[in-house]
Amino acid sequence: MGSQASHISQAKHNESLATRLNDGMMEYKDWILITLFYSAVHYVESVRATKGDHSANHAERSNFIRDSYKSNRNFRNAYKSLKDGAWEARYLHDDVSRTDCAKDYYDESDVHGLLADLAFVKTILKVS
Repeated sequence: MGSQASHISQAKHNESLATRLNDGMMEYKDWILITLFYSAVHYVESVRATKGDHSANHAERSNFIRDSYKSNRNFRNAYKSLKDGAWEARYLHDDVSRTDCAKDYYDESDVHGLLADLAFVKTILKVS
């Protein structure tokens, strides 16, 4: 189980990579989405760490979010968008007729949408 500081450090590290990958080129949209989600994972875990808690897996983390943020549908939806975007980037199980290559599956609006979702998640969690 990591400390709050270690989760924040990893989240920022992941977010920094997403920013570098973005860097106006949008060549690695799939990896941007994946690193944004894993930033969110570590931001959520940083909050859990303050309570001496830790998620054993994604399902447990999703249950924590559902139970802890019942009254904030926007937060739950933002986290879910990040999670779903990363899942699609890794497995392309949804609309594979769009393309057969993850790097071409997404457009800039997908990246910008998930950047906004991560910013919202950070705001609600009160992490920076």
